[in-house]
Amino acid sequence: MPSSMQLERRALLRKEKALLRESEQKEFERAAEEKAKKHQAYLERLEAKLARIAGVEPAAVVLTEPEKEALVEEAAPVKPKRRRRKAAPKKEADHAAEERQEPRDDLGEHFDAS
Repeated sequence: MPSSMQLERRALLRKEKALLRESEQKEFERAAEEKAKKHQAYLERLEAKLARIAGVEPAAVVLTEPEKEALVEEAAPVKPKRRRRKAAPKKEADHAAEERQEPRDDLGEHFDAS
């Protein structure tokens, strides 16, 4: 048979779980409302865009400040472009010619094919 402390602890846990479920339900409802508002704003923007394409002047869409902030938050962050390193300076042509030597015969003269 459970003691009175155990019974009290169970009752307290039941109350905590009930509060937790209630708060989760409120959060779910709030998220659903926010999602519905965003979808409605999307439909209005789409309707305005289709009207512009059709050549009809649509009614102006006025966004409230929270809607503007939500649109900015949804936008993907822009990555900064990577800067390339400067290329190493190329050797001058004179230095390259000095490094390349023409073949010579044993006497130290230039090799002649004749």
